[in-house]
Amino acid sequence: MPRPQNTRQRRSEIIGGLARVMADQGYAKATIQAIAKAAGLTPGLVHYHFQNKQEILLALIERLASIVRARLDTEAADPTDKIYAAIDALVGTKGGIESEAIACWVVIGAEAVRQPEVQGLYEALMREAIEEFANAFRSAMQKEGRSDATAPDAALSVVAAMEGFFRLAAGSPSCVPSGSAASSIKQIARGFLDSAEEAQ
Repeated sequence: MPRPQNTRQRRSEIIGGLARVMADQGYAKATIQAIAKAAGLTPGLVHYHFQNKQEILLALIERLASIVRARLDTEAADPTDKIYAAIDALVGTKGGIESEAIACWVVIGAEAVRQPEVQGLYEALMREAIEEFANAFRSAMQKEGRSDATAPDAALSVVAAMEGFFRLAAGSPSCVPSGSAASSIKQIARGFLDSAEEAQ
């Protein structure tokens, strides 16, 4: 019986193998053989640790989701700074946003249309991210003495803009100059903060 630490390591290697293949060739071409080769393992080991390719994909989504959650959890005390820090962490270049992760995220979004299990995880994470931003916008608007009625719209716009930049960066990288995603999305955020009506 394999040791738990060894099992965790092997599963992590397999998930990483899927990420590499998927970022290069898409999900359809990520066969068990291709995943095993990218992970430096045998197909038998892949089958030992995961029942099928979809199970590996769901584990990859959980891994990427944990990265998103960690980056949303900024240390900024000021609510406006928290919004900007989260944007930087998710799409900025300072944190070394990985092109592989972005490509994977784009493929996952496409698979969410076809696979109900993927769609469930993807939607849950999107809702979580939108709610995190909505809370930050509410706090920022309230601190500035403004109505927080548009906080949900602001949060949705920011998350949708991020998703759009991810797709452009993955499919047409030359269209997205370095740093443009974060600066553009911050302008969207600032627009909502500035246009919020003063609270009565």
